[in-house]
Amino acid sequence: MKRVLSLAVLVLLVIALVVVVLKTAALKKQLAGLTVEKRGLAFSLTQREAELVGLNGKLQKLEEEYKLNRKKLEESTSQNSAVKAENNALKEEIDSVTMERDALQAKFVSIPELKKMIKELKEKQRRVDRILGNRRVAEKPETIEAVISGKIKNARKLVIGNQGYIIKDGQPTYKTSVVIDVEPAFVR
Repeated sequence: MKRVLSLAVLVLLVIALVVVVLKTAALKKQLAGLTVEKRGLAFSLTQREAELVGLNGKLQKLEEEYKLNRKKLEESTSQNSAVKAENNALKEEIDSVTMERDALQAKFVSIPELKKMIKELKEKQRRVDRILGNRRVAEKPETIEAVISGKIKNARKLVIGNQGYIIKDGQPTYKTSVVIDVEPAFVR
């Protein structure tokens, strides 16, 4: 019985050994599968890392573009506000010029207002003549205003001949006579 027992133990040991061998083979297959899977995951990981590096480069470029576009936007905004301010100033200037034009049109409509303006212009011319000693100055309004306000000290340097007129102070300045014939237009 010892032999049977030893044989039974031996059979059990063989069965256990077969089970261990089978489990070992299964584990080796599983290990081989896991090794292949590990290699695939490692390859996938390197691809993902390469993609990540590429995406980081793109992200940096996009951040630089964003900063550049933000600066451009700020510059455009400041230029826009400057243009708006200039536009508002021009609108105000247009409004003031329009009001001045309307006021002048109102004056030019009535004859008494026109007479009053003519008198003011004649008085201004008399003041200039007194300052210059009855000599004519270039007919530029800014020059006349400068003479009146006293900004120009030596006004005699501004005298500009008779400005091309044929008669000066009642005397002809051109030796030949000029004949001017006026014929009436065609009458129906």
